[in-house]
Amino acid sequence: LHGHVLQDRNWSLDSLKRDPRKEKPPTTTTCPQCYGVWPGTPRSCPSCGFVFSDVQREFKPLQVVAGELVEAIPGLAPQQAGSMAAFLARTQRMDAQKRQRAFWGKAYEFAGDGAPDPRRRLDALRKALGYKPGFTHFVWTEILKRRG
Repeated sequence: LHGHVLQDRNWSLDSLKRDPRKEKPPTTTTCPQCYGVWPGTPRSCPSCGFVFSDVQREFKPLQVVAGELVEAIPGLAPQQAGSMAAFLARTQRMDAQKRQRAFWGKAYEFAGDGAPDPRRRLDALRKALGYKPGFTHFVWTEILKRRG
């Protein structure tokens, strides 16, 4: 943006067009001993002489697990998350009316007879679809009306 606070500046009244996407904030290093802030990543603190290599960063090793990567959907079991991800991928290619019918069908499937805690499952579907909280209430009242 404007560079580091200690950086020399060339002040000018001439305005140049800047592309904010190309400008990256300057990297700074804070000394854990004297709390001095310095541009870049120096090996030692210019103020107190603290050597930064003494501070070891803790990195957790990556854990690799075999399996299929699916998006985590709160409120759904991992088996259902895979089928829900496939369902959402299919509906992305549909037009608006077909997508709405598919969502309603999935809602009825989720709140089907004998389903444990159907309202919570509908709320999980709502979150997966990215809808607002009112969707659960609206769909649930429609389902109750149709059940009679």
